Amino acid sequence: ITVLDPQSVTPGFPDGFIAFSEDSLELFMSAYLKGTFRNYFTDHCEIRNTIEIPENSLVCFSNATIKIYGNFRVTGGTLIFHNCTLTLKESNDSFIQSTKEESTIIFFFFLIDLRHHGSLLSLTDGLVTMKKVHLCGSSVHPALLLKNASFEVADCEFRSCHTPENGAAFHILGGSGQIFHCNFFDCEAKNGGAIHTTTETIILNCVFYLCKAVDYGAAIFYQGEVRSNINHCQFYDCYPEKEEVVQVLSHPKQFLIDKEYHICHSTIIESPVTVTELGILIVQNATVYLKQPIHCSGVLNIKNASFLATDFTERDMIVFHRAKTCNVSYSKFDGNN
Repeated sequence: ITVLDPQSVTPGFPDGFIAFSEDSLELFMSAYLKGTFRNYFTDHCEIRNTIEIPENSLVCFSNATIKIYGNFRVTGGTLIFHNCTLTLKESNDSFIQSTKEESTIIFFFFLIDLRHHGSLLSLTDGLVTMKKVHLCGSSVHPALLLKNASFEVADCEFRSCHTPENGAAFHILGGSGQIFHCNFFDCEAKNGGAIHTTTETIILNCVFYLCKAVDYGAAIFYQGEVRSNINHCQFYDCYPEKEEVVQVLSHPKQFLIDKEYHICHSTIIESPVTVTELGILIVQNATVYLKQPIHCSGVLNIKNASFLATDFTERDMIVFHRAKTCNVSYSKFDGNN
């Protein structure tokens, strides 16, 4: 690490912190960050190559303006950005990468302009916390790719995130976490215009504007069953229309309904659905993509719904086996040839 004035040490930080205050602080990343020391950087910074942050190390950027030409590789340490502005200057798939469970990454009061050069974070295991972050212009990959990670995101805004993959702002594979009070504007992806996630994610009080998906889920694609974990969200001018949230019902053998069950979100049914004599299936205000048929021996109520066969190999979309009742109104069925 090359520092223009290592004598400039800011007092008042905990023991072990080295603080630099320079108008033009240049970091040449051919050097490694090793050992157990802690590093604090402020003012104007340029990341030229790669910083590796190993276990027991902490790197903090605070009140800094950062230009990224290289990247960070977090291998068990802690990386913190506080009250910073960051600009990605060259193409970079993910300029922060982490593959170790002990890694911790924190963003707090952070403005990030990726300028469509790449994405922000690829995290496997580990922990990420984001609060009051404004991120714009991610491309190539999802802005945040999280695999088996823990995460908490609150009061953030994601704008103009685009990817040919799934989930322009978040692609979440396993793990668990929360996304609260966030805004998503003009996000576009293959499935899940803004968010592609699994069953351990809670999404509350978020707003989605002009989000688009090429296939399914204009705003959110949920690989599982949506319950109260997605709630109090608002959607404006998202496309496909009336498919802002898409859930996936998939079970190894069959999805068994033996009590009252409601489908009120657009749904992809990937396994056979059986409504028993005691079951009641209510489908209302939703689009249902059938990859497997529905077998009904109980009650089936359908209102303001659309059923579309897709990748369908059976003859009939819905099969009745001495069903008790079937009520259908203001709905459409398309066998899709």
